[in-house]
Amino acid sequence: MSQILKKRFIKKIFELAIVVELKAPYDWQIPSWIAKRVKERGETPPWKGKEITSEACKLLQAYVGNSLRDLDNEITKLFIFTGDKKKIDVEDVKQAVGLSRTFTVFDLQRAIGEKNLNLAITIVERMLQAGEFPPVILTMLTRYFTMLWKLNELRKTEKDPKKLAQSLQLSQFHIREYLYQLEKFKESEIKNAFKFLIEADELIKTSPVDDKIVLSQMVYKIIMQNSN
Repeated sequence: MSQILKKRFIKKIFELAIVVELKAPYDWQIPSWIAKRVKERGETPPWKGKEITSEACKLLQAYVGNSLRDLDNEITKLFIFTGDKKKIDVEDVKQAVGLSRTFTVFDLQRAIGEKNLNLAITIVERMLQAGEFPPVILTMLTRYFTMLWKLNELRKTEKDPKKLAQSLQLSQFHIREYLYQLEKFKESEIKNAFKFLIEADELIKTSPVDDKIVLSQMVYKIIMQNSN
């Protein structure tokens, strides 16, 4: 092909081309995307009729994150794991996905920040099984709620996320995450969280009660306060 024809060909492509912006789903849209993907997969044999519960969608997102490719891979794993079972539930996600997942205190912070009680307690148990020290968990959670408290105070006079991020030395990604989680906690609940953390620290140091029970109760109090 001559240079002239190439130029004409390329020009024609640009004339006919349509620019499409494909935005990644927002965090809150992921569970719906999972449910839709499972339903699409469930329209063809051998998975015909398979569905997933809303709680299982949320747990899968918590385990895997927001990467659509990773989520799609885990959905395939769930289909194979559940076989002929028509509805994928929380226990299926725990067994097929959760058992291979290694959790960190940052996962625990996120679960608490989103007030996902079942996941938060599961993470506590798995972290302790992996040998994490309770004082480390308590220290990191104290830092987390300290950050929420600072953000809550700053937001009373400053609404711009960029300026808030600069003040707290956080990335834009993390400031969005903290702001999202802050919406779920009243100021009084953040204050109470510090009280529950101190109580747990004292019990771990002085009480014969199992660390798992102490930390699980602490997580329950933080998440479920004012729920009645």
